[in-house]
Amino acid sequence: MVEKMEIDHNPGHTGPRDDNAQRLLGLFVALVPAVGIVYLVAVVALSEEPMLRNVGVFATVCVALGALALLRNKRSAGAAQVLVWGSWLSLHLQIFISNGLASRSLMALPIVIMMAAWLLPPRSAIALSVATVLSGLVLALGEQAGLLPLYDAPSPPLLVWLASSTYIVLASALAYYIFRGFRLRHEALRRSEEKFSVAFRSGPMAMSITRLSDGCCLDINDAFVGLLGWRREEVIGRNALEIGKWLAAEDRQAWARELSQSGRIANRESRCRTRSGVLRDVQMTSVLIELDGEPCALVLASDITERKRAGEKFAKVFHASPEAITISRLRDGLYLDVNEAFVEQIGWLREEVIGLTENDIGLWPSKADRQRWVAQLRQQGRVKSYEASLNARNGKRHTVLISAELFDLEGEQCVIGMLYDITEQEATRKEIRQLNSELEKRVQERTAELQSANKELESFAYSISHDLRAPLRGIDGFSHLLADEFGERLDAQGRGYLERVRRAAQQMGTLIDDILDLSRISLQEMRRMEVNLSQIAAEMIEERTRTELGHRIEVIIAPECTAFGDPQLLRVLMQNLLENAWKYSSKEASPKIEFGRETLDGETVFFVRDNGVGFDMEYADRLFAPFQRLHKPEEFEGTGIGLATVARIVRRHGGRVWAESEPGKGATLRFTLGVPSENGQ
Repeated sequence: MVEKMEIDHNPGHTGPRDDNAQRLLGLFVALVPAVGIVYLVAVVALSEEPMLRNVGVFATVCVALGALALLRNKRSAGAAQVLVWGSWLSLHLQIFISNGLASRSLMALPIVIMMAAWLLPPRSAIALSVATVLSGLVLALGEQAGLLPLYDAPSPPLLVWLASSTYIVLASALAYYIFRGFRLRHEALRRSEEKFSVAFRSGPMAMSITRLSDGCCLDINDAFVGLLGWRREEVIGRNALEIGKWLAAEDRQAWARELSQSGRIANRESRCRTRSGVLRDVQMTSVLIELDGEPCALVLASDITERKRAGEKFAKVFHASPEAITISRLRDGLYLDVNEAFVEQIGWLREEVIGLTENDIGLWPSKADRQRWVAQLRQQGRVKSYEASLNARNGKRHTVLISAELFDLEGEQCVIGMLYDITEQEATRKEIRQLNSELEKRVQERTAELQSANKELESFAYSISHDLRAPLRGIDGFSHLLADEFGERLDAQGRGYLERVRRAAQQMGTLIDDILDLSRISLQEMRRMEVNLSQIAAEMIEERTRTELGHRIEVIIAPECTAFGDPQLLRVLMQNLLENAWKYSSKEASPKIEFGRETLDGETVFFVRDNGVGFDMEYADRLFAPFQRLHKPEEFEGTGIGLATVARIVRRHGGRVWAESEPGKGATLRFTLGVPSENGQ
């Protein structure tokens, strides 16, 4: 398992800096007293040497016991300092009271320096080495000057000091570089393990380390806890099957065999069960590692439950869609998948087309056609309703609208496209265009015929105006002269016959005028503008009142009843409606005429109402037909053209006209004028 190390971020720290140093310090503080006590016991038992000459060894034992006490109180830095410097001073005391530079204790100083190199910072070890050399020089000079006892030695004190100092310096340097290299490697390993530990603990993917042999969980990270819901202390030491990491033992055994053979399994999908019993879909990448000589598995897992559900939903929509859908590679059109609608439309089976390109099955009429489509797709990232011709397997060409969008699939640009078959619609549109062309031709022919008929009508109207008016004027004129010059010679019956001839001629003239007016309305070009119908009504009533001074009538005209239409035609319309109301209300004791405007079903409707004789609604369909009258000529004069003229003007404006009445209760004539087009027509 990953070895944990304590990191001290205090720059003033002077003690052990990792767990190994801590363990070594514990070993030293336990071993030094034991060795010292054994040495003292051996001296007492085997030598006659006085105990006073071994007081330095006793002091070393006491120093080590003091360091042990500090270590037990978790004061490792102080324990290291006491052990190293205390041992150094105790050894110097032992050297001083024993044989000086010839003392055996001098050989233990390199061991203390090695302890300093491992337990203390490098500067402390160097300082200790320098202090050792200088202390030896002081002893040598003291012995040489006779200030200290000179023990039996094979060489002069300074030479012994030089030799021992050389040994100490070389031993210290060797120890320093050995321990320094070891410490650097150990520090690099510690940092690497620390980085792995941080990455392992805080990684966004669920990670676990298990023994390959039995599936025992050695460690998990926080993301694993979030995935399965188990706490770390609940998982470590338990089998992967027990915590639901695997649903079946045989699945784990097959995975373990494959991992032990290949060393790595990437992106393997599996199912696991959370602590609450919910099944989750995961994607695992497993790597074979070795911990303490035993094969283990480092497993990284990500939850793909939602992604897999979304994929299943997409697959259902994809295959059930009534429109043909394809997924293909952009660069060469290689089919990755097609749905059933594509099979029905194009004719290739799904298992036949997957793995082939669009050019392989001859989908596009030419490679250039596909290249143009791909170029537009690359430029815009998507296309909508791109019209193209595609070949079916049976050779039939389909006209389709393609809507497609680019997406990335495992680093490869791919296309999802929908084909909407408009072959039948296109054929229908072609047929409609042909029918429209024929209809337009017929309209042109009919227009030419109407223009010809209008010319004939104009010619007929001219003929009526000139050829028929002259005889009528002659009949009326000569009848008038006959009555004036020879009236006395005629009896009453003769004079009555002349009067009837004159009235018939005048009525015939009026009828001709009405027919001409009706024909002109159909031929006259319309020019729409805003027209004040209230003002027209007021002017006509005023004019009619001046001509019939003795006729008293009540007139109500709503103000500002404006309409959008041809002013000349609307004046004719108002004239006919008002004269109609005036005529049929003239025999009432208190005649009344009303003009106004109202809104019916959101539409503006104008009306002219009178309180005259009215009519039976059973004959309303004859009211607006030419030459149709609902009253006898001797009751009310007229030609039956006036309301037909009104109806024709209303129709030319795109409106409607209708009447409501009861016999003896007057009549109401309503009309609309439609909505003008943008050009005012």
